[in-house]
Amino acid sequence: MSISDKDWGNLLLQEVKKLKGEPKTRSGSQYRWGSNNGFSVDADKGIWQDFSTGEGGGYKDFLKIHKGTTISEYHYGNTVKVRYQNGNGKDFRFFHPGEDGKLKFGQAEKKLPPYNWEVVTEDTKQVLICEGEKTADALASCNTIPVVTGGGAKDINNRDWTCLKGKQVILCRDNDESGETWLQDLSQVLAFDYECDVLQAEIPDKWGEKDDFADWAHEYQDKDSFLTWCLGNHIPMAPPIGCKTFGQMDGEDYKTPTWLVENLLAVGNQCIAYAKAGHGKSLFIGALLSNLASGHNFAGFNVPFAKKCLLIDGEMSLPELQKRYRKYFKTIKNPKMENLMIASVFFDDNPIGNLSDPENRQKLIQLIKYAKPDLIVLDNYFTLWSPEDHNSADSWQEEVMEILHFCRKRQIAVIVIDHSNKSSRSHSLFGSSVKVVTMDLVLRGEQSEDEDGIFTWHFEKARSLSSEHRNSFELRLEDQDGLRFVRSEKIPPGQRLRQLFDEGYSAREAEELMQTDYPKEKGFSKSSINNQFATWKREEESKIDF
Repeated sequence: MSISDKDWGNLLLQEVKKLKGEPKTRSGSQYRWGSNNGFSVDADKGIWQDFSTGEGGGYKDFLKIHKGTTISEYHYGNTVKVRYQNGNGKDFRFFHPGEDGKLKFGQAEKKLPPYNWEVVTEDTKQVLICEGEKTADALASCNTIPVVTGGGAKDINNRDWTCLKGKQVILCRDNDESGETWLQDLSQVLAFDYECDVLQAEIPDKWGEKDDFADWAHEYQDKDSFLTWCLGNHIPMAPPIGCKTFGQMDGEDYKTPTWLVENLLAVGNQCIAYAKAGHGKSLFIGALLSNLASGHNFAGFNVPFAKKCLLIDGEMSLPELQKRYRKYFKTIKNPKMENLMIASVFFDDNPIGNLSDPENRQKLIQLIKYAKPDLIVLDNYFTLWSPEDHNSADSWQEEVMEILHFCRKRQIAVIVIDHSNKSSRSHSLFGSSVKVVTMDLVLRGEQSEDEDGIFTWHFEKARSLSSEHRNSFELRLEDQDGLRFVRSEKIPPGQRLRQLFDEGYSAREAEELMQTDYPKEKGFSKSSINNQFATWKREEESKIDF
């Protein structure tokens, strides 16, 4: 379709009214503003005249003169795409003819064919595809191979590429990040959905950032030079799954794990922490979150930096949640509560919904994008997902793994809180074993039967930990003027001294405790401890928040 003079005239009339208000007089399709030296519009002819300046023209001229906006129109079957561009950027509007013959806003079809699709026939063997209509027009003018476009990366799934099915296509991307996204996304759609043989026109070294093929079309003015260059400078698209020879891998500089909590939890790790009901799962996780958010060492584990944390809580009442975290943060020097974000099923406004529902999982993913945490804790699998069959692997694979895959790609660590099997004396994980298979770290907790407040955590799986750091550790819960965990077993003296520093002991108090616990150790006088505490204090003050 094409936009008629009368259609342009109706659009022109709307823009003039926005600028000048309602007309003073009207005669048929003639509209007039003012009297002498006034302004007129002929809506049927799509033209305007400013008698005070002598300027006039059509809809495009009006927008260019009065708003600094240039207009281009591109035809997609029965739909016209109009591009508006000025100093503030660009915008697009779509028009199509209605059943009454009048111009309507929007697309004629849900999925439009590519721009210039008419030039592709059954006999066409090769087609060039570029990102935008401007580039398509420029390339079409300098070679004989059909050139089409579907727009940018956001438009790919809104196009019907059927006319290209089974053909060889050469993708000509712009030289920027969005061009790379367009290239990867479109190549997958064409290769797998439309059985195309996909090639990529290689970007020349002399191109600047954001250059496109339209910027260099002048170098290929004879009909076959650009096609010849493309066919001589194309590369096959990379496979959808990365693959390297070991020779390539051997030359890479792969990094060792970056720790969130040293020798416990690395960046991007995915963990299940489970125990029986009442065995301290939420206590352990709460203390971990508050210390990690504050960049404060936790129960003898070193926390290198303060990190952003996101707790998704499915069971604790808001008063209890508030009470506990006040106690956690109370024991921490320089607490950073702003680094801990909490979403709860009990919030009045926008609570977390059942994550078995795909819509609620998408809402959680949007929250993760907004919060940009380094660690997410899902407390717990039972209450957040409410799976119908706890022994089935389907719920975990189809619903939980969606969240885990999203976080894995973004190097976000995840801890899922779960329960022990009530019927088992071995405290095994309740439900399907597929949970263990997919995780980097599996922690099992137990509460002492002989003494309250003593908890032991066992590493059942620990991909990122060396064997020397996989030993079980025992924690003692202290609930005196705040909640905190303290390592119960005798630890190396240097680590114990650091623990005393973290717990706020003075150098004199630390000296007495060190002499009692490590009588044969040298080098822990009051003056040496005071010097060491001063060094650690400077390091704490210089920690960088991320």
